[in-house]
Amino acid sequence: GKYVIYYDDRKKSEINLVCGENIAEWWNPYYIPQAKIGWSAKHPVTDISVGLYVMSWDNPRPNRKIKKIDFISAGASVPALIGITGILY
Repeated sequence: GKYVIYYDDRKKSEINLVCGENIAEWWNPYYIPQAKIGWSAKHPVTDISVGLYVMSWDNPRPNRKIKKIDFISAGASVPALIGITGILY
């Protein structure tokens, strides 16, 4: 899938989601190069580890206001977005 970021000047940026690079399955979380494990615990029924990943992104257009973000699935799986936060410098 991907994120599409729309700016106030009608331009956009895209972030491609690549399994094993910046997104991964939540069962048995493991190291991936472009994200960190943000939370992990044992599943209460299966006793297998589950986890959520945190991916950071440097906005290439920090002086433009972000108007909207689309989260688009590639259709092969069902990705989940838990939250988004931003930092102003």
